[in-house]
Amino acid sequence: MSKTKQTSRVTPASSETLIRILETLPDALFVVDDADTIVYANARAQAMTGATREEVCGTSLWRCAPQLVSTSLYQTVQKTKQTREPTEVEYVSPVTNSWLHVSLSPTDEGLAIFFHENLEQPHLQDALSHNGQLYRDLLESFSDGVTIFTPDGLVLDINQRPLADAHLRREEVVGKPFTDLPAWSSDPRSNSNCAPPLREPAGEKPCALRPESIHELTCIWIF
Repeated sequence: MSKTKQTSRVTPASSETLIRILETLPDALFVVDDADTIVYANARAQAMTGATREEVCGTSLWRCAPQLVSTSLYQTVQKTKQTREPTEVEYVSPVTNSWLHVSLSPTDEGLAIFFHENLEQPHLQDALSHNGQLYRDLLESFSDGVTIFTPDGLVLDINQRPLADAHLRREEVVGKPFTDLPAWSSDPRSNSNCAPPLREPAGEKPCALRPESIHELTCIWIF
């Protein structure tokens, strides 16, 4: 009898009820698989990306929502995958300048990622905003182009120098493979993974920073 009752609770009706609840959440919810591909996005997440569920699902989180992409978020996503423990991260979106509090929870097939957005920065986040501004100032202080990307070649951040040269906006570049960008795809150094540009090949300008200088999960290229 007990087993029958437990089985009867898992019905299409109950699944629809759960979906309706998720759709009414005030925070954006993305459920991604182990490859960071979005398998579900609630109404708030769709509004945040400006895309429909059909356009969002099946797309990489990094490609779909460039205004959410940051090195802090990427590193936290990878950490949560490895530890399988709930994690939180806070940062300021470099695109919208809104403060984001993100909660990540492991699922059987990936992660559930909740984004809480504040357009007005809370007083207690002054230190966070200050650190974020110091990071932006440092990134923009380079006279050369600087790109931070994943070992797979997805762009996580970039300073204004190469964007201005290519007449591109940050949101048009972040979350996309480095080799997909026409301004740099012809560069032979961009046609390989993270390691070659950092090996200081003979006759080419060496990279000023090693991956360890940023994080073991990200790489930086100065060109």
